[in-house]
Amino acid sequence: MKITVREIAFYGILSALAVFAGYIETLFAIPSPVAGVKIGIGNIVVLYALCIRGKKCAVIVCIVKVLACALLFGNIMTMLYSASGAFLSLAAMITAVRFTRAGIVGISMLGGVFHNVGQVMCACAFLGAVTMIYLPFLAAVGGVCGALTGAAAAVIVRRTEGHL
Repeated sequence: MKITVREIAFYGILSALAVFAGYIETLFAIPSPVAGVKIGIGNIVVLYALCIRGKKCAVIVCIVKVLACALLFGNIMTMLYSASGAFLSLAAMITAVRFTRAGIVGISMLGGVFHNVGQVMCACAFLGAVTMIYLPFLAAVGGVCGALTGAAAAVIVRRTEGHL
């Protein structure tokens, strides 16, 4: 399967946007009783990639975003937490795109919930099952943040459709 130069350039642009969005997100802390709650601005780009170019593009952008953000703005632990959430989220969104008629906002909400499920599972591996106590709160936050990022992605998809 060949990848064209245009596709490589497009993947690179989307990956750079996702990393930049991840950086912007590190500048703003959301007040929360649980540390590390973020809206998921970088996930707008991943969702856009999934909707416009499909799962291969979304997977590549997601991998680059997780690795680059961890190397530039975090450490090995942030990479593990980010990867566990991002890849479970992406798997849920790919499945939803394939097997449901959910819109972008609904798919993003599902991704937000599964992102936090993945991170809590990672926390359980390191800190024990007691971290499961945070799951209901984080699942609700993931749904709300997923709705926000999904609405943003829906606007971007609608405005750029046919212009790529």
